[in-house]
Amino acid sequence: MASARDLRGEMPHAISSASFTCNGARRLPALPESIPVRVLHGHSFQVELTVSGDIDPTLGWVLDFADIEAAWQPIHAALDHRTLQRHHRAGKPHQRKSGNVAVAGNSNWRCGSVRIKVMETQ
Repeated sequence: MASARDLRGEMPHAISSASFTCNGARRLPALPESIPVRVLHGHSFQVELTVSGDIDPTLGWVLDFADIEAAWQPIHAALDHRTLQRHHRAGKPHQRKSGNVAVAGNSNWRCGSVRIKVMETQ
């Protein structure tokens, strides 16, 4: 099947984004006792998944939004209403920062690139 190329002979490129929310709790025990967020506290997160790549000439898009939603579901299940702490083998808590939530988005994507943006909303 012939590919749909642009005037430069390249495949058309596109970007698609979808936003999702989740809630989680964490504690930061390494902080001084005078810091309020040292104890268990919660956050709401907005997670934006952006995929980019060549437009599939048959389908007409980079990745179906249903595929982005399907990729989000296991991430959501792993993070939503959970304690975000991870523990080292020695049992010491790891200070998981909000930006590290994006690590959970490492998945098998069928497109050129994926950007995961995590924002604390509350």
